[in-house]
Formats: sequence, structure tokens, C-alpha cells
Amino acid sequence: MVRQSLLSLAGFAELDYLGPEIFDEALKQKLNRVYILKHDKSCAGIAQSLVKGITTGYYRSWLAKSANLNWDAYDLVYLEYSRSGFIALQAKKKNKKLVVRVHNVEKDYYLNRVIERKSFQNSLRSLIKRYFITRQESRCLFSADCIICLTDKDKKRLTELYPANPDQKRVEVIPVALEQPCLLALSPAEFIEDEANDPYLLITGSLWFGPNADGAAWFIKQVWQKLLADNHRISRDYRLVVAGSKPGKEIRSLASCHKNVVLIDSPRNIKPYFKKASIYLAPIFFGAGMKVKVAEALSYGLPVIGTSHALTGYNIKDRESGYRADCANKFIDSLEHYTGLSIEDKVILKKKSHLLFLNEHSIEKSKFLFQRIVEQI
Repeated sequence: MVRQSLLSLAGFAELDYLGPEIFDEALKQKLNRVYILKHDKSCAGIAQSLVKGITTGYYRSWLAKSANLNWDAYDLVYLEYSRSGFIALQAKKKNKKLVVRVHNVEKDYYLNRVIERKSFQNSLRSLIKRYFITRQESRCLFSADCIICLTDKDKKRLTELYPANPDQKRVEVIPVALEQPCLLALSPAEFIEDEANDPYLLITGSLWFGPNADGAAWFIKQVWQKLLADNHRISRDYRLVVAGSKPGKEIRSLASCHKNVVLIDSPRNIKPYFKKASIYLAPIFFGAGMKVKVAEALSYGLPVIGTSHALTGYNIKDRESGYRADCANKFIDSLEHYTGLSIEDKVILKKKSHLLFLNEHSIEKSKFLFQRIVEQI
């Protein structure tokens, strides 16, 4: 999502970047100046940060770099994440307009981290971190001239949590956006050929991460296992491909003992799996923010079957531009509906999915929304 911000802003403004290392050379070329912050893991650095209630290891590097900035050269400061209130305060001291983009409601995100932790020590660490980050978030949002949220749900929650913010403060919503990976010009003849060539259903994500791992395991146990037990045509005609980084023991075990389930462990390039899939599955029931992988699926024209939680922030209409399913039976109903469509109707559904991406989740749309906000403030 940082990439989205940089591409959008650089599309209409001269942009200097100050932050962690960027390894994407093509992205670097779109920036004017690049100031790299170094992560400080020393005891002295951690102590200095914590004394000020700051949890990031980039704090000391920020102090050194910001002291040498020519603040007069900037019209606006754009801050990614709402965890760095110390930067927001500095920007306001320099009388700069400030835009803050909120990836998560951090106060809620870290509360969930406390609940999810399986040991007392980790829960206590997350609880302490939540205290400090909530203070930073409050300072960020109070200082901002404009706050950008990913979803209407986050926008509502922020105004509930931080009512001390001025009533006139702008709070905007710009959803996740990605670059278009390829042009979609699908004909029924091409689609028939693709469908006949080893069709599969796709789940992706970081499989070490709780919501992704739990969702994939749930789908195999609650949906795929039932399709296998019933000898359903879907489990005979389609494979289930689960592709993601660092899968745990449960996912490995489930994949190995269920027919037509293929686990792709830490693929170097995920794009080919999106490109050749028939439909994308997003069985996610908890976690924060928007699910970027849903936008990625839409960018390839893949219809998505997802839970209401996974589709938060996406204008997917059930059985028109995708499917909403919050239980095993709904997932099966959605799969049956899709696989029962004619070739022509499948092509129409794929094109509607891709059109939704272009209209709401492309970098071109994101750039338009960012530019409108910047010009107005």
C-alpha cells in the first residue's frame, strides 16, 4: 500500500521520499530525492525511543535526517501509517499541511494482537505497544489536515475513537489500488481453452499469518472435505491450489492428505497462479484493513468468493461481480453457481470483476483521488 501512495503522488507532484530502503528501482525513478532511514536495534536506540513513547526503530535515524531537511522546499507532508505522531508534530511546527494515511485503526489492531497472542509474555508486549502506539495515533490524527482511510468502516471507527479531532477535519476514503498487471481481452474461445487446461481454485497469502492460515485450513476442512465426501463434481473437475509463504504444519498436513489439494510453498512469483486460476477464494474471518490480495485477483479478472470480512472495502455485488459467502454452505453454493455458468456468462463475470478493478482499485483511479485531495487542501 506504500507503493500505491508513492505511485499516486508521483503521478502529479514532485515527490521526495524519507523512509526505509526501497528495493524497487522502477519506483525509485519516479521519486525526486530519496532519504533512507536506518533501523536501529541497539539498546541505546530502543531506550531513547521508549523514553519518548515511540516504538519504531527508525526514530534516531529520523532525527538525524530531518534535522538537515530544507522544510521550506515542501508544500505538504504525507505520512504513511498513523503510528508516527512525532513526525506529525514536527510537520505542524514547520507550518506544513499534513496528510496521514491510515492503514489500520491501530488501537483496535493491537488489541486484536493482544487477544490473539498465545503466551502471556507476547500478549503483555503487545499490550504495552498498543498503549504507546495509540498515543502516537492520536497525535497523528489530531495534527492532520486530512486523514485518508481505506474503508468507510475505518472512517467511522476513527471518528468514534478520537472525537477530540476538530469537526471540520477532512476524512477521506481511498481504497487499496494496484498497477494493472495485464490487459484483459478475453473471448469465449480463449476461455474454453483456459478452462480445459487443468482448471483450479486459488487461495493465496502469507500462510504464517493467523487470518490467512486459519482461513485456508477452514476452507479445506469445512468446504473441500465436504465436496470430497460427496464426490462432488467440483472436487473432481477442479484442483484447489494454496500458494503462499511459510505454510505451517497444519496447512502442510491438510494439503498432503486431501485429494486435489496442491500447496505451493513460498512461490518466487505469484503472478502465474493468478493468471491461470478459474476463481479466487478469500475465506478470511478476522484481521485488520483491506485485503490486498482481493484487489490483485480482480486485476486479473478473477471472480472472488469471499467472506464479508475479506470483502470489506470492495463493492462486490453477489453473483454479479463476485460472490459473498460467510459459511461453508454459501461457499459451496457460490462455487456451484460459478461452475454451472455457461462459457459466455463466465466471461461476462470475469470482465465485470476486471472492470470493478479498473474503476475503483487501479493506480489511475487512486492518482485521481489523491490529486483531488492535495489540490483542495
